Amino acid sequence: MKYDIYNIEMTETSQTIGEMSEKRKVSTIDWDTFDKITNLDTQEFFRCFGGEEIAEKRMTCAGLQVVKLTSINPDNTFRKVRTFNFKIK
Repeated sequence: MKYDIYNIEMTETSQTIGEMSEKRKVSTIDWDTFDKITNLDTQEFFRCFGGEEIAEKRMTCAGLQVVKLTSINPDNTFRKVRTFNFKIK
């Protein structure tokens, strides 16, 4: 697959809305995991429960891809922001 030449670094930031503290986790994911996280069907699935999924796309070295995905739970108390950084292996 042509996307096997990229490393995808995912930074995941979790925050309870209304609080200043946040948890940050950085990990390297493969293309299949990235596709499952950013897939439109996945976003629609979570929207059906009343949550909010906001995907921001930009041009990267891998083409037009999602670089930021913001998820907010249905009762608006918890936010998770995932940012993706593409690097050539």
